Amino acid sequence: MTYSRRRFLTAVPAVAATSLLIAQTPAAQTRPKSMAASNSETGLITGQPQMLAYKKIPGFLSAKQLQVHHDKHYVGALKGYHNLDNILMDESFDTTGYAARLRTRTHKANSTILHELYFSGLAPAAQATDFDSTLSSAIKNRFGSFDRWWSDFQAAALSSRGWALLVYQPLSQKLYNIISDNHGNGVLWGGVPILALDMFEHAYYLDYQNNKGEYIKRFVNFINGQNASLRYQKALQINEVCESASLPGYFHQYR
Repeated sequence: MTYSRRRFLTAVPAVAATSLLIAQTPAAQTRPKSMAASNSETGLITGQPQMLAYKKIPGFLSAKQLQVHHDKHYVGALKGYHNLDNILMDESFDTTGYAARLRTRTHKANSTILHELYFSGLAPAAQATDFDSTLSSAIKNRFGSFDRWWSDFQAAALSSRGWALLVYQPLSQKLYNIISDNHGNGVLWGGVPILALDMFEHAYYLDYQNNKGEYIKRFVNFINGQNASLRYQKALQINEVCESASLPGYFHQYR
């Protein structure tokens, strides 16, 4: 898929359904013993890693690059989160190292969330899709055009040592390109991630070595726009839920 200004402005609503990736507290405190792959829910709930939708993405990422990234970094973060969560639920607050474990749990949880967002946002060129009309219009209204948004996103990615993210912030009701040099840094509180590009070297080094610019440049042709569009649609519902609950001007005062 190669984006053009015409395709961007005429993108049609997506019809494929997928789950919105939102951090949630696991329903049970005990991590399931099985780590078999599942894509029904985030691994923060199930304790099981989501499987890769594609074993390789020709022209962008090799099977080896994806496999190492998924199995070592994503699955490792997920296991680390659940191990720490179980420990912390049973640990005394004044235990030596407690604060460090709290920080590490947050780091592992954020890594899990962003890796699931990243992998689900990729597709081979033949299966890659445009953003739907709602997200396309929001990008145009915010950045002026798809080209300007993409230029800004590329600049953010080139500057990042960790993640480049397209985020929707319900308080301001605006889209932002965000740089996160670490899993816990650069967070826009309340922001819902729509699209993620992993800029840690482990995401691209086997295929691109130190040429991260080429990795970024190619990314635009391998985006699962349907998944990103659905996340944006779900993010917009946050405003509706809060306003329908008659929260006392919480959102309105920031507009």
